[in-house]
Amino acid sequence: MKKMLAVLSLIVIAALFSGCATSMTGQGFEFAGPGLILTDLYKGGFILPKAESMQDVTVLGPVSGVSKSTSILGWISSGDSSIKAAKDDALKGLDADDILNIEVDSKVKSILGVISEVELHLRGIAVKYKK
Repeated sequence: MKKMLAVLSLIVIAALFSGCATSMTGQGFEFAGPGLILTDLYKGGFILPKAESMQDVTVLGPVSGVSKSTSILGWISSGDSSIKAAKDDALKGLDADDILNIEVDSKVKSILGVISEVELHLRGIAVKYKK
């Protein structure tokens, strides 16, 4: 019985400390998988098709915005890492109607799964519609 417990313990320890250094795919973008001890990665997430014509808009220029959410032990989660929150951040203080040519990436940080943080980074061109 002790021998079997020792063998099972060794298998569990080996499984915990062996990593699969592989990549994962999300929305067509390759990224490193989450780490057991530490995760600090930035991955592609979403690209809106580029606008064909800018004739009906006044281009205000490039903008970027960030939205963020945090989790502690998976028990307490707070924040807003939505595209809308990042878009609102990008348009803050501007007299713009919309953002065109949007690109969105995610940045994920985690330490032992105890504290995790997700940031959504949005980039695009702020525009005002001609009326």
